[in-house]
Amino acid sequence: VQPGSSDEIVLPIPKNHMAGTHLYHPHFHHSTAAQAGGGAHGAIIVEDPPGSLPKFIEDMEEKTLVLSLANPAKVMRFEAWGHATLKKGKFWKQQLWRNPVYPDWEWDAVSGTLNEHSSLTGDHLGIDPHVYVNGQYIPKVTLKENKWYRFRFVLAAIEMRVELHQNDHSEDQAACEYQLLAKDGIYLHEAPQRVHRISLVSGSRADVAFRCSCGFLDFNGCTATMNFTALWQPMGVGGLAPTVESSTYKMMRIVTEPSAAKSTPLEKFSVRRPCYLADLREAKVPLRNHHKFEMPQMYPMIL
Repeated sequence: VQPGSSDEIVLPIPKNHMAGTHLYHPHFHHSTAAQAGGGAHGAIIVEDPPGSLPKFIEDMEEKTLVLSLANPAKVMRFEAWGHATLKKGKFWKQQLWRNPVYPDWEWDAVSGTLNEHSSLTGDHLGIDPHVYVNGQYIPKVTLKENKWYRFRFVLAAIEMRVELHQNDHSEDQAACEYQLLAKDGIYLHEAPQRVHRISLVSGSRADVAFRCSCGFLDFNGCTATMNFTALWQPMGVGGLAPTVESSTYKMMRIVTEPSAAKSTPLEKFSVRRPCYLADLREAKVPLRNHHKFEMPQMYPMIL
């Protein structure tokens, strides 16, 4: 599909395919990371067959939230790598390309920062990471108090993972509850499961039952903030991934309006799973078929 044009694409879904939340993005060779990480991605929803879910899940109002962790510094570096315009001096000091829009940027692979004409370009100058929701910066979402909603989260990012959460000290905000229904397009064996943070890596999805209550804050409604924490963990050391960089900021403002809905807990449920998703956790596997697979990652990846 050329720029400025459109096309209609039909994807046949097998009848035994599990319903769920999925991701699409461009896959042009050498540009995938920069394009998808720059916001060129979206959600594909495979709808649940009628009657396959409990009624309290079927009746939930849905909100699809496509999250883009925009990090201009990383996008610029990946564009340079993809188009082979990266000028190498020392391997840890990599000069990006020149063009009329950007000056001579220099990428410091050790500190993870950009230098512009030998002066450090730090946070709050347009290159620190932010999560955009459906292309919007800190949008407002209006909900009814105590009403359950189904949030479908989809994330694309470059090199960083994201955790979604409320403020740790949120006594002055609406009390919001997260109940995990599915991850990466697959329902949990037993759902929902209450969580306090939603963990997402690039390309992953999460279906969450979500509600907020004001309590005694305000009879006219209240607000809350859903934050994100972006984590850069570029190196694998044994079974650990040390955090090299962490950034927390506001992602979405939630306005909770008064409602007559009662605060009711969600019941546990399980769905019928297709044969290709058989539960093999208790399967007896011959010892000769036991293997250990490790992928230690060093950074920068070009070493």
